[in-house]
Amino acid sequence: MSKHGASDKPKQATNVFMFDGPDLKGKMHIANASNVQIGNGNVMVIQSGKRRTTTPRTKHIPEPPITDCCDVITGDDMDSMEQHLGSNWPTIARKLGFADGEIDIIREDYRGNLREQIHQMLRQWKEKEDARATVGALAKAIFSVPECAGVLKYLERNHPSDRAKPS
Repeated sequence: MSKHGASDKPKQATNVFMFDGPDLKGKMHIANASNVQIGNGNVMVIQSGKRRTTTPRTKHIPEPPITDCCDVITGDDMDSMEQHLGSNWPTIARKLGFADGEIDIIREDYRGNLREQIHQMLRQWKEKEDARATVGALAKAIFSVPECAGVLKYLERNHPSDRAKPS
């Protein structure tokens, strides 16, 4: 019982549950409902027992000019990525076509050495792709991972946009 005499049990009112009890703060159970809105901008659409959370639409950000660069990645590019790419490198590797098994092997072979993991991923990618291992392809992979987009500035330093492929 709460201090006002109300029960700690939920009260049901047309598919909406409300809780009075202090020990239930932040907990909620919703059943037989659809298009539930919690707060001002969060909407959860529930269909067939599956949950899908919708988020507010974001403005489309065009790819930067570096994504059109046709230069094959260099040792300097790899060094920059080793220093700045960080723990999101497996996501970038997947974007570059690596299978999870290949990523796991790199992680295991170079356990505890993040920079070497990144170096080996880029080295293997360059060996597999040869002339297709371009700064632009790497930049597209990096740009597609929002947490990593800031790393592009290190590629842009070595590859000015005036050297991008002609239209």
